[in-house]
Order: sequence, then structure tokens, then C-alpha cells
Amino acid sequence: MIPFFMRIRTLIFILIFPLGAWSQQIRFTPDLKLAFGKMAELRFQEAEDLIAREEQRNPDNLALAYMRGALLTVGLFISESESEFEDNQSQLESYISTLEKAPDSDPQKGFMISQLRLGMAILHGRFRNNFSAGWQFYKAYNLLENNYKVFPQYKPGYVPLGVLYVAIGSLPDGYQSIASIIGIKGDVKKGMELIRKGYYGIQKEEENRFYRDYFGFIYSYISLELSDDNSVSPESLGLNVRTSSYLRYMQARVEVDRGNARKALDILKTRPRGDGYQHFGYLDYYTGRMALAFSPDTAYQYLHKYLKENSTGNYRKSTYRYLSWYAMLIDDKSLIREYRQKVMREGTLNTGADKQAYREAQEPFNEILIKGRIYFDGGLYSKAAKYLLSRESMLDQFGNADKLEFYYRLGRVFQESEESDKAIVYFKKALEIPVKESTFSQGNAALQLASVWEKKGNKAEARKYYEKTLSYKGFPFYEGLHQKAKAGLNRI
Repeated sequence: MIPFFMRIRTLIFILIFPLGAWSQQIRFTPDLKLAFGKMAELRFQEAEDLIAREEQRNPDNLALAYMRGALLTVGLFISESESEFEDNQSQLESYISTLEKAPDSDPQKGFMISQLRLGMAILHGRFRNNFSAGWQFYKAYNLLENNYKVFPQYKPGYVPLGVLYVAIGSLPDGYQSIASIIGIKGDVKKGMELIRKGYYGIQKEEENRFYRDYFGFIYSYISLELSDDNSVSPESLGLNVRTSSYLRYMQARVEVDRGNARKALDILKTRPRGDGYQHFGYLDYYTGRMALAFSPDTAYQYLHKYLKENSTGNYRKSTYRYLSWYAMLIDDKSLIREYRQKVMREGTLNTGADKQAYREAQEPFNEILIKGRIYFDGGLYSKAAKYLLSRESMLDQFGNADKLEFYYRLGRVFQESEESDKAIVYFKKALEIPVKESTFSQGNAALQLASVWEKKGNKAEARKYYEKTLSYKGFPFYEGLHQKAKAGLNRI
């Protein structure tokens, strides 16, 4: 179950915001609704001020415990500080104890407690406390299931339960068996239906309509990650992307998937920030990565900003990897060596990105593959195809792993260019190259080949390659590929 908790931590994180307020003891007043919005916009001090004002007026309002717990959990997630989490665990438990005082007849009670427990689960998972993460997740899942049975008309509850159904339902069979033993079951189709019903259902309810941006974020995220559908986005749902860094990040993710990387970069560069906003360093890292294809100097600035302002080791190796790519783009070979050495020495191996960066730093620096990837990541598909095809004659100089990566990258280029027949040819070429250990490129070649066949309506070939994806394991991000493959098998 360890990879499962590490894989879905992002899915869990987006579930820890407040849910509904109908009882006399848990009351989401106008000030608390405003605080909810400020928290989602990362304007933490304004949220705290509104919570404090509500506490002066209604000190017995149990919703205060939830709002304080949610604000604390989000802050700990952003800071990535293990010591801060250890110092605040008892405080989070005290907020849960306060919420336990609410009557069982209030549907918010179970939901609020479950959200705080999910927040604790992701934080335990992030810091590799896997048993504690599993226990918190198990308790939260049971609370959500019970609330759905007891309060089936409570629309806000559909979305978080739907997310868990999708996440669990897309687990590989081995993990599903373990989950089933402890009474945790999922269903991708039912989960997606619950998310859609929840999102559109709350818009018909005046008291719950303010959850629209929050649920829209979730709907967009799950559609992109596990339903292979980039048609749903914050903008397509009419959400207020302008004021929210989270919605901007989600819209940027969708734009990248659509091949609009330049638009994604513009969205990220203009996100709201400043003294009134909680610092969220990961977005600097992500912006720097996106900028490489268009403005190496901009990429350098954002990546160094991330290194300067974030004391944790997470994404540090990956940041130096991208800085080595920057050095390649400005043709500074000594700087390439310096950054690659820092990939080996600095940071942690807690994230898939850092593990992949560390793996790559142990291999020869292949400028052809890296430039092809930069062009691809920037949505410059015709440029990437022209560049790679003009160098296909040099493949005799490549080892098998690099040959596989070369064909895989061409397959992705033609897939995104909607030249599916060419994509199939190159994905198959990639899968024919023998390698000693499975790689991400190998696994994703199988996954994307399955996706191409699925879109062509050839379910037999799609199933064949989704199942083949599940045979590749042991490399960074393989759990995510397996989850997407299982979701694909569920669709067909």
C-alpha cells in the first residue's frame, strides 16, 4: 500500500477544504465563507483575520475548529516541513476532538473530520510515515462512506467520495486486493459520476454554491489525470481563474496537455503573489520548468528563486537537472557538469521527479534527447519532429536505453500532432528495444500506445497495451502509469 499513498497524495490534498454548514453548532457564516475563499487563494492572513472575527462573535461555533485545522493543514502541505508537522499533530487532533462534539445528525460532522484526517494522511505519507498515513486514510474513507449512506442527498459530499472511488478503483489489481481485504473499495465510473453530480448539484443550492471553484478544481484535476480528458478545465467551467494560484496551476496543466505550453507559461507568470499571499515555492519550480522552451533566462530566474526560497530538499535534484538543461541551451559545458554534480550531491529522493533526475544524472548527457524533450514540453511539435528526424541516422551511437527514449519521444511528438499512425509506428519501435531495466519511457510508450488505440476505437489493441503497461515497474512514476492504465482498462 505504500506506493498507493505516495501516488495519491495530491488527490488527497485537494479534499481538505470545508464542506457545507447546515447545523446550529457547525455554522458557515458569511465571514467563514469568505475565509474559505481567502484560504483557497493563499491569502492566509486575511483568512485568519476573518476566522478571528467570527470567533469573537460566535466562540462556540464548531466550524471554527475545522477552518483552523484546514488552514493549518494546507500551510503544512505547502511548507513541506516535517518538523512543523510533528509539532502540530496534536493540534490537529484537538481540532478533530472539537468537531466530535457536533451532533451525529449533522452531515458536516463526518465530512469535516474526514477532511482533516485526509490532510493528516497526506502529510504522514509525504514524510514516509506510511502506517500512520494508511490508518488516517482508512478512518477518513469509512467516515465518507458512512455519511454518503446516511445523508445521500448531501451534494457536497459526492465530490470527495467520488475522488476516492476513482483513485482506489484505478489501483493495479495487487493493491486493489489489499484494499479490499481492509474494506476499501473503489469504482472509477461511479466515482466520476459522483464528482460530476456533486459539482453540478451544488450550483443549484444557494447555501453550497460557493464551493464551485473548489469542486471545479477537483473535477478538472481528476478528468485530466485519470479520465484522459482535457476538455474539462477551470476556464471551460467558467471559474474565476484570475484570483487563484491553484486554479491557474490547474489551467496551466490542462494547457500543457493540450499543447499550449506558451499559454500555460503566461498563466503561471501572472499568478497573484506578494506580501498578502502565502509563499508556494513549487509553482516557481514548475514555472521555471515550463519556461525552458521559450526563455532560458526566465527559466533560470524561476529555478534559482525556488532553490533560494525553499529550504526542504524536495525537487532540488530535479531543479538542478533543469538548470543543467539551461546550461546546455546557453552552450556552457562547465556549467552543465556543475549542475549535474549538484543533482548527485544535493536534495532528497522523496519525489518521483528527484528520483528521475538522479537516475538521469548517472547516465551520459544526451543533448539530442534533451533538446527534443524541451521542444516537446514547449508544445513545439513540428520543431521537435524536424530536429529528431534529422538526427535519426546518429542512433548507432546511442545505447539501447537512449534509442528507446528517442523513438518514444518521436511517438509522443506525432501523438500530440494528431498523426496517430506515425505515433503507433514509433511507440512500437520503442517497445521493441531491449533494455536491462524498465524505464519511464518504456512504460509510457505502452500507455500512450494504448491511449491511441482507444481513441481509434480498437479496444482489443488498447487493452493489450494497457495490460502491457502494468508489466513495467520499478522506475520513478511507475505507480502513476499503472493507475492510468488501470483507469483505461476500466473505461474499455
